[in-house]
Amino acid sequence: ELPALVRTVGYVVYDETRLTTVSPKIDGWVEELMIDFTGAPVTTGEPLMRLYSPALVIAQEELVLAVRLVRDATADRARQNAEEMLSSARRRLAYWDVPTDEILRIEESGEPTKTITLLAPATGIVVEKNVVEGDRIMPGMTVFQIADLSRVWVEAEVFEKDLALVALGQRATVTF
Repeated sequence: ELPALVRTVGYVVYDETRLTTVSPKIDGWVEELMIDFTGAPVTTGEPLMRLYSPALVIAQEELVLAVRLVRDATADRARQNAEEMLSSARRRLAYWDVPTDEILRIEESGEPTKTITLLAPATGIVVEKNVVEGDRIMPGMTVFQIADLSRVWVEAEVFEKDLALVALGQRATVTF
Protein backbone atom coordinates (compact mmCIF):
# COMPACT_ATOMS: atom_id res chain seq x y z
CA GLU A 1 0.00 0.00 0.00
CA LEU A 2 1.39 3.38 -0.96
CA PRO A 3 1.28 6.17 1.61
CA ALA A 4 -1.08 9.01 0.78
CA LEU A 5 0.55 12.35 0.07
CA VAL A 6 -1.18 15.42 1.48
CA ARG A 7 -0.06 18.79 0.14
CA THR A 8 -1.18 21.92 1.88
CA VAL A 9 -0.20 25.50 2.64
CA GLY A 10 1.23 26.58 5.96
CA TYR A 11 2.77 29.51 7.73
CA VAL A 12 5.89 29.78 9.87
CA VAL A 13 5.07 31.47 13.19
CA TYR A 14 6.94 31.91 16.44
CA ASP A 15 6.48 29.35 19.19
CA GLU A 16 3.92 30.96 21.52
CA THR A 17 5.50 29.21 24.52
CA ARG A 18 8.72 31.16 23.82
CA LEU A 19 7.09 34.60 23.63
CA THR A 20 7.85 37.19 26.31
CA THR A 21 5.79 40.33 26.84
CA VAL A 22 7.42 43.48 28.22
CA SER A 23 4.76 45.29 30.20
CA PRO A 24 5.91 47.92 32.73
CA LYS A 25 4.21 48.03 36.12
CA ILE A 26 4.38 51.81 36.41
CA ASP A 27 3.23 54.74 34.33
CA GLY A 28 5.55 57.26 32.77
CA TRP A 29 7.01 58.69 29.60
CA VAL A 30 9.52 57.11 27.23
CA GLU A 31 12.59 59.36 27.41
CA GLU A 32 14.82 57.25 25.18
CA LEU A 33 14.19 54.14 23.12
CA MET A 34 17.28 51.96 22.75
CA ILE A 35 15.46 49.24 20.78
CA ASP A 36 13.54 51.17 18.18
CA PHE A 37 12.41 48.75 15.49
CA THR A 38 10.52 45.50 15.07
CA GLY A 39 12.94 42.71 14.18
CA ALA A 40 15.72 43.96 16.44
CA PRO A 41 17.67 41.19 18.20
CA VAL A 42 17.90 41.56 22.00
CA THR A 43 19.59 39.65 24.80
CA THR A 44 18.49 39.21 28.40
CA GLY A 45 19.46 42.27 30.43
CA GLU A 46 19.96 44.54 27.41
CA PRO A 47 18.50 48.07 27.85
CA LEU A 48 15.21 48.53 25.99
CA MET A 49 14.22 52.07 27.02
CA ARG A 50 14.64 54.78 29.61
CA LEU A 51 11.39 55.70 31.35
CA TYR A 52 10.61 58.87 33.30
CA SER A 53 8.04 58.29 36.02
CA PRO A 54 7.21 60.88 38.71
CA ALA A 55 6.05 58.06 41.04
CA LEU A 56 9.40 56.33 40.59
CA VAL A 57 11.31 59.52 41.43
CA ILE A 58 9.24 59.90 44.62
CA ALA A 59 9.90 56.26 45.56
CA GLN A 60 13.64 56.80 45.07
CA GLU A 61 13.52 59.92 47.26
CA GLU A 62 11.78 57.86 49.97
CA LEU A 63 14.56 55.27 49.69
CA VAL A 64 17.26 57.94 50.11
CA LEU A 65 15.40 59.42 53.11
CA ALA A 66 15.04 55.97 54.71
CA VAL A 67 18.77 55.29 54.30
CA ARG A 68 19.52 58.63 55.96
CA LEU A 69 17.10 57.92 58.84
CA VAL A 70 18.65 54.50 59.50
CA ARG A 71 22.12 56.06 59.50
CA ASP A 72 21.14 58.93 61.82
CA ALA A 73 18.79 57.09 64.23
CA THR A 74 20.06 56.96 67.79
CA ALA A 75 17.19 55.38 69.72
CA ASP A 76 16.36 51.69 69.20
CA ARG A 77 12.71 52.38 68.39
CA ALA A 78 13.62 55.10 65.88
CA ARG A 79 16.17 52.78 64.25
CA GLN A 80 13.59 49.98 64.00
CA ASN A 81 11.03 52.32 62.39
CA ALA A 82 13.65 53.64 59.96
CA GLU A 83 14.70 50.10 58.99
CA GLU A 84 11.06 49.16 58.34
CA MET A 85 10.71 52.26 56.15
CA LEU A 86 13.91 51.33 54.29
CA SER A 87 12.69 47.78 53.73
CA SER A 88 9.36 49.10 52.45
CA ALA A 89 11.06 51.56 50.06
CA ARG A 90 13.30 48.80 48.66
CA ARG A 91 10.32 46.48 48.21
CA ARG A 92 8.26 49.14 46.38
CA LEU A 93 11.06 49.71 43.85
CA ALA A 94 11.59 45.96 43.43
CA TYR A 95 7.85 45.49 42.76
CA TRP A 96 8.24 48.00 39.91
CA ASP A 97 11.06 45.84 38.48
CA VAL A 98 13.85 48.23 39.42
CA PRO A 99 16.97 46.01 39.39
CA THR A 100 18.62 45.29 42.75
CA ASP A 101 21.92 46.80 41.63
CA GLU A 102 20.11 50.04 40.73
CA ILE A 103 18.45 50.14 44.18
CA LEU A 104 21.88 49.67 45.81
CA ARG A 105 23.35 52.41 43.62
CA ILE A 106 20.65 54.86 44.76
CA GLU A 107 21.24 53.91 48.40
CA GLU A 108 25.01 54.38 48.12
CA SER A 109 24.97 57.60 46.10
CA GLY A 110 22.00 59.18 47.88
CA GLU A 111 20.89 60.48 44.48
CA PRO A 112 17.59 59.56 42.82
CA THR A 113 17.66 59.35 39.03
CA LYS A 114 15.15 61.01 36.73
CA THR A 115 14.70 57.87 34.64
CA ILE A 116 14.81 54.13 35.04
CA THR A 117 16.15 51.80 32.38
CA LEU A 118 13.89 48.89 31.46
CA LEU A 119 15.86 45.77 30.56
CA ALA A 120 15.01 42.91 28.21
CA PRO A 121 13.65 39.99 30.26
CA ALA A 122 14.53 37.46 27.53
CA THR A 123 16.76 36.84 24.53
CA GLY A 124 15.14 36.84 21.11
CA ILE A 125 13.78 39.03 18.36
CA VAL A 126 11.40 41.96 18.91
CA VAL A 127 8.24 40.89 17.08
CA GLU A 128 6.06 43.72 18.37
CA LYS A 129 6.96 47.30 19.38
CA ASN A 130 4.16 49.56 20.53
CA VAL A 131 6.05 52.69 21.66
CA VAL A 132 8.06 55.59 20.30
CA GLU A 133 10.10 58.18 22.17
CA GLY A 134 7.87 60.60 24.03
CA ASP A 135 4.95 58.17 24.40
CA ARG A 136 3.17 57.90 27.71
CA ILE A 137 2.87 54.34 28.91
CA MET A 138 0.53 52.92 31.49
CA PRO A 139 0.87 49.91 33.80
CA GLY A 140 0.02 46.69 32.01
CA MET A 141 0.53 48.14 28.54
CA THR A 142 2.40 45.80 26.19
CA VAL A 143 5.37 47.84 24.98
CA PHE A 144 7.39 44.99 23.41
CA GLN A 145 6.97 41.33 22.60
CA ILE A 146 10.15 39.29 22.29
CA ALA A 147 10.11 35.89 20.58
CA ASP A 148 12.80 33.24 20.90
CA LEU A 149 13.09 32.08 17.28
CA SER A 150 15.45 29.19 18.00
CA ARG A 151 12.36 27.00 17.55
CA VAL A 152 9.38 27.97 15.38
CA TRP A 153 6.06 26.42 14.51
CA VAL A 154 4.66 25.63 11.08
CA GLU A 155 0.90 25.97 11.09
CA ALA A 156 -0.54 24.05 8.16
CA GLU A 157 -4.08 24.21 6.89
CA VAL A 158 -5.35 20.68 6.18
CA PHE A 159 -8.48 20.47 4.08
CA GLU A 160 -11.43 18.61 5.58
CA LYS A 161 -11.24 15.89 2.90
CA ASP A 162 -7.63 15.13 4.00
CA LEU A 163 -8.22 15.00 7.77
CA ALA A 164 -8.42 11.18 7.85
CA LEU A 165 -4.95 10.99 6.28
CA VAL A 166 -3.14 12.90 9.07
CA ALA A 167 -2.56 11.95 12.69
CA LEU A 168 -1.01 13.52 15.76
CA GLY A 169 2.76 12.91 15.85
CA GLN A 170 2.96 12.03 12.17
CA ARG A 171 6.12 13.18 10.33
CA ALA A 172 5.87 15.92 7.75
CA THR A 173 8.21 17.45 5.20
CA VAL A 174 8.21 21.22 4.88
CA THR A 175 9.53 23.04 1.83
CA PHE A 176 9.75 26.76 1.27
